[in-house]
Amino acid sequence: MRLLLWMALALVAVNGAGSGAQPGDGFLLLTLLDNQSFNAGAIVYLDPHNPAAVSTLATNVTPGAFHNFVRMAPGNVDMVAAEASLTGASLLRFDPAGGAATIAATLVGATNGFELDGDDTWILANEPTSLVGVRHGDGRLSSFLLSAPGTFNEVAILREGGVHYAVGVYTQSTVAAPKILGADRSGTITTLLATATVLNRLSGIEVDPRTGDLLTTDFDGPSSVPPEPGGGVEFNRVHPGGAVTPLCAFAAANALKVAQDNTAWVAGFVTSPTVENAVLHYDLAHGAVITILALPAIPSSRWSISSLELYGSQALTARGQGGPGAVIAIDLKSHRKNAAGAFYRVALSFGRRPGLQLANGEWLHLHLSNDLFVVTVLNRVPGICQGFAGVLDAGGAAQASVHLPASFPRHLGLTVFAAAVFLSATEVVQVTNTHWFEL
Repeated sequence: MRLLLWMALALVAVNGAGSGAQPGDGFLLLTLLDNQSFNAGAIVYLDPHNPAAVSTLATNVTPGAFHNFVRMAPGNVDMVAAEASLTGASLLRFDPAGGAATIAATLVGATNGFELDGDDTWILANEPTSLVGVRHGDGRLSSFLLSAPGTFNEVAILREGGVHYAVGVYTQSTVAAPKILGADRSGTITTLLATATVLNRLSGIEVDPRTGDLLTTDFDGPSSVPPEPGGGVEFNRVHPGGAVTPLCAFAAANALKVAQDNTAWVAGFVTSPTVENAVLHYDLAHGAVITILALPAIPSSRWSISSLELYGSQALTARGQGGPGAVIAIDLKSHRKNAAGAFYRVALSFGRRPGLQLANGEWLHLHLSNDLFVVTVLNRVPGICQGFAGVLDAGGAAQASVHLPASFPRHLGLTVFAAAVFLSATEVVQVTNTHWFEL
């Protein structure tokens, strides 16, 4: 079975796993599923500037399973992927050479999507309707069982407006039904969007940190059979009040990722002149398609893209939770060519907006006029915020931390957002993602 799978993947990979090649900063990571038998999968990667060269990082570790989702791991070197099957799912960590280690096995229900919360816990959207927490460091499980129509197909960590998690619901209902739910770890749910005419068969959901909107993908649109009623498209913007703005049509859009430069990558298909797996690059600022990369090296007759990620996108990771004497670790890691020896500055804020676009085109997603941002970016609380300014080591890494006093109260329920900027003597090397922790 494994030999046959590797032979099949030879059609996919230009440089197979074990060739010495590894993904680089900004490379697209794609998970694949066998769309004929749903019993095989792979993680592949490609340089978006050279999309013809598709390399295999790993095939499925669990027999009869396929890869269903991938995200960068804490530390920004390894990747975490879900393997799903008809009997359950497992969460695995992969190093850049494709070596695998199990984080959690025999999860109940297929894992359709997940994101990393600020306390080292992956929040998984599992079939049919449950959120599951898996601690990255030791695989400890926690379950937040919910009851809702449809199937939980993806989750985004919002942490705004009192909503921790935005859950995308897959449903083919012909009447108004919840398409996006708000949820927390207590199992409380709220309806963020219910509609009958758009976001049918929702497949992906991400936060747009610049606006606070939710970006979604779904399978129904002009090219679906039958076409979605009302002229809907497969890539949409959902505003906090529930209004839906169509962005563009992209057949069977199945996953998306927002990049630091205010663009989005979307996985789906092109249908002309032939049906091919493809990835669309979209300019969120101007509402325009930048490019569509057809991927004939991933034959659509056998494989479908189940998720995508940008290698190196977790350049900052917060790990911890507030409380008396608590310490929150902040890990920094860049894969950019000028990162070694670059100066860095970390800042905190109680919000993501309004942010700032820096000279390299990337956005710092922190509320810049927030008092917490001001005192932390100026390093005015060195006893609490330690290592918030310094120099990245030869590997482009550094560590910072937040040390709360013993008198600090418990369970305030406030989310603190963290981000950093890496600078050389002549340029902005990188603006990191925004991560968070809860006080």
